[in-house]
Amino acid sequence: MELSLDRVLGIIGAIGIIIGVGVAIAMDPKVKGEALFASGCFILSGISLCLTVGVWAFGTTLPTVSRIVITGVLCGCVCIATVEAIRWSNGRYQRAVSAEKKPVTPVVQAHPEVHPLDKPHSRASTDKTGPRASLEMELKPAIDVTAVRLYVDLNVVNVGQMAARKFVRLHRGMISKGMRSKEEVDEKWEEFERANKTEPLGTNDMGIRQKGSWRYEYSDFKLTRPLTVDILKDIDEGRSVLYVFVALKYKDDLHPLLESTACIAYTKGTAVTCSGHNTVPL
Repeated sequence: MELSLDRVLGIIGAIGIIIGVGVAIAMDPKVKGEALFASGCFILSGISLCLTVGVWAFGTTLPTVSRIVITGVLCGCVCIATVEAIRWSNGRYQRAVSAEKKPVTPVVQAHPEVHPLDKPHSRASTDKTGPRASLEMELKPAIDVTAVRLYVDLNVVNVGQMAARKFVRLHRGMISKGMRSKEEVDEKWEEFERANKTEPLGTNDMGIRQKGSWRYEYSDFKLTRPLTVDILKDIDEGRSVLYVFVALKYKDDLHPLLESTACIAYTKGTAVTCSGHNTVPL
């Protein structure tokens, strides 16, 4: 059977709809490329069906008024259906991305580690059952691809029985292609710790149950590469991992030096703690 032009266009439009719906349903809703492909199928279908109506209208023998009314109604229905199909496909992608961007909050139970002193000290300064200051941390990383922004919120509370004196915040970040091995993370952590040993205590105090919050922007981590959309997408889609190291050095009225530390790895909207670098009491 010979196929006329309007039939060929109609078949192309129907096939485009089937492919578009199939891809939109089967795709990973977080992958933008697949969402764009489904939208492209719907656009191709809409154009093909509108051309089908146009070819039919050109060759029909219906009166002018009837031809205009039928053509307008059919083209209007095709255009509305095409727009709604694209909105549906794009909505699935946007909802998936929005859900993934919600920062996952790993609560890092970072208790103080007592460092030995070079000179003799009293038993009270090393007695882990006695009163002490204890700063507990919560790290909340987040990414905003649209605004080209990456930041990490640090929330601290003193859960100890004494005020934390002269505390100072130390931090470092790095971005790697994929998850690093434990040995590689340990090596970077040791570099971070060696640098921290030369840092003096600060000037701020934190009372019992007192809280504090700070936000680290991408520039605060002093990374060599400027922040770009590609870097954010790589982290957001799991191709890269953001590592964040944080150390709090402080003292209390009994202990000359205390430290709380935390390390997290963040990718695809999920943050996990690094093994062995979130301090617990000695």
